[in-house]
Amino acid sequence: MRTITTKAGNSFQILSERAFEDEAKIVSKYGQGCNYETGKCVDGYQVDFDINVTLKSGNSKNFHIVFQSLDRSDNMRAYSSSEMSTAAKYGCDADESVKLYNFTGYDEEIFEILQGKAEKLCKEWFDDNKNNYVESTEQREIRRRKEIDKLDEEDYNRRMKEFRDDIDSVHFGD
Repeated sequence: MRTITTKAGNSFQILSERAFEDEAKIVSKYGQGCNYETGKCVDGYQVDFDINVTLKSGNSKNFHIVFQSLDRSDNMRAYSSSEMSTAAKYGCDADESVKLYNFTGYDEEIFEILQGKAEKLCKEWFDDNKNNYVESTEQREIRRRKEIDKLDEEDYNRRMKEFRDDIDSVHFGD
């Protein structure tokens, strides 16, 4: 196991790394505040890390850190297709990121390294699966409405042509 030392003098080792892909799917993403699709992204992807952290004081402790694909329901943070965030913010009790922050005195570098590894795994999964797009119920409804609108327009145009043909065929007496 490789030991990584941060600028703050803390060091850590990744004891295990596990990706969970069974709930992952490719979904539409929306740009900042947009109500239209701006691309595709991963939803439901998770990476768990078991790490051992040693402070520069010598104190050592193990932590279980969970990253999940970034929640994009607010349409505000959808910049890439494979962003990850610690899972405690989504209510994942198994994620000990808050305890790790407190233990290290908020050593952000540990999180940046782990997040980079999680996002790399998520990006690889995205690249391998980006053609397996899952259409949401809302998107299906929008597509269905467009198809109906198209049919309505075609029907309207057909009826108008018949109407014009009928008018053209009527001869008024002199």
